[in-house]
Amino acid sequence: MKQLLVRNIDDSLVKKLKRQAAEHGISAEEYHRRILADFLNRPQPVREPLASYLVNNPVAEAVELPLERSDQPEERNTGL
Repeated sequence: MKQLLVRNIDDSLVKKLKRQAAEHGISAEEYHRRILADFLNRPQPVREPLASYLVNNPVAEAVELPLERSDQPEERNTGL
């Protein structure tokens, strides 16, 4: 089995981890393994594609965008 070293953990989190592990009657290392396994083994929600999300959740209802096109290059608004 592989090992995982986690550095720079806030002292308050380490204290909580150790306290909760003791409450469960297990080592902090075992409790840490269980937390990781529980979180990482949860089913992940399926994310909807951005285009579908935008269609289904409009930001503003009455926004109209000018979609007129000009054949003249000097009349085009390139946004630059």
